[in-house]
Amino acid sequence: MFIGNYFYYELPESLPQLTTTSFYFVAFVFLTFVLCRILKCAIRPYAILACSLFFLYSYGTKHIIAVVAVAALSFIAGLVLNKYKKWYVLALSLLPFVGLLVYFKYFNYESLGLVFPLGLSFYSFKVISYLVDIYKDEIEVEHNPIYYLDYVMFFPVITAGPIHRYENFRKEIREYKEFDYKDAKGGGFQMVLGVYEKVVFCDFVASVVSRCLNNVELTGVNVLIGIVLYSFQIYLDFDAISNISIGCSRLLGFNIEKNFNSPYLARTLKEFWSRWHISLSTWLKDYIYIPLGGNRKGKIRRYINLFITFVVSGLWHGNTVNFLYWGIAHALIQVVEDMIMSFFKDKVKNKIATAVISVIGVVINFAIVTLLWLIFKYENMAEVSAVLTRLSASGSFDLEAIGMTVNELRWLIVVISVTVILDVLRNNFDMIETFNSTFFVIRWLVYILMIVSFMIFGVYGGSFDASDFIYRWF
Repeated sequence: MFIGNYFYYELPESLPQLTTTSFYFVAFVFLTFVLCRILKCAIRPYAILACSLFFLYSYGTKHIIAVVAVAALSFIAGLVLNKYKKWYVLALSLLPFVGLLVYFKYFNYESLGLVFPLGLSFYSFKVISYLVDIYKDEIEVEHNPIYYLDYVMFFPVITAGPIHRYENFRKEIREYKEFDYKDAKGGGFQMVLGVYEKVVFCDFVASVVSRCLNNVELTGVNVLIGIVLYSFQIYLDFDAISNISIGCSRLLGFNIEKNFNSPYLARTLKEFWSRWHISLSTWLKDYIYIPLGGNRKGKIRRYINLFITFVVSGLWHGNTVNFLYWGIAHALIQVVEDMIMSFFKDKVKNKIATAVISVIGVVINFAIVTLLWLIFKYENMAEVSAVLTRLSASGSFDLEAIGMTVNELRWLIVVISVTVILDVLRNNFDMIETFNSTFFVIRWLVYILMIVSFMIFGVYGGSFDASDFIYRWF
């Protein structure tokens, strides 16, 4: 799940939650995969809908009621909007969904005994884009409620995205696709990679971040380690859930666009947002930035549009004032970057100098993004200030004070090194396709290595000792 306490889950006593890293979820996906692959096109949409309802039911019936209500209302709104394409009809159509999102984000819904609907932040944006696209004549209105319910409730992406669009989904839900072993294998492997990334890499990094930043007695480089690692934690966490979602979708015969593209290799903040949470970035560009005028009405207007877009982004992420500051800071820095880039445009033509500047840009941009993540992480600026104060104080690296063993430090170095190396490779190759085309012996060696490391580090963490593993069986 995306970093942040955005959801409150209600767990029925008789049914385990189908969390994306649980055995139950893997078994559930396998069952759904079998159903979707053996059933004909006319029946497949019903199977997907039934599985999506069951997935939501594992979190509580209130979540089913919420998403079905949103889907039904937006389905009817789409039919009305298709007949009366007026701006005020569009505004009235969007109002309930924007209002619902604002209410649950910014008002005390718990006082009425309500829970935050699972996935509301994501499927609200999906129905808004659907209605806007109908108004703009970019898609045809859907008349089949089953197909539309499948789009809104599609369980692989409902909890944390990506925010996919209706047009591509519509084609794939309507058309029967012959079983493609290569595509299914790639989807399954991507899903497994996501689980591995979360359980083995992200959760361990998160434990180190907690030790570094939650211990108020730590200062200096010890705090710096926690701040830098938080950038890796939030990336690994969100990239993992995106890989699980996209891989699961591929298994079921649906192509969902990738959500991350080596974002920490970006040289500017503008480039970062073309690589990070791509589905949200493109949604904000298409439905906020461009309708406001984009960059078509002069530089000042473009900067204003940029600020508005990132304010919306900040408010979408959370309801504390720090999310607003975080969005504004991203917009402000991009304005400064644009001014600097305009000044130096076409002035550096030497290839070596360009390469050096690119590397420096990556380092500086990572530092900026990392500092901005601090604003994102904490609820108010007082907490951010306290961390920065501890950072500025003297303090040498102290493994014992952090609470880490030497083995954990070694494993941390391995995790960060592998993450960086794979991101560099992913920036140049389609790693899933490249891996699937390698010699089967190499693939199975990787599978075995992943299984062993998952069993060891996924359970015991970096402090694993052989005796720990053996003695578990006595």
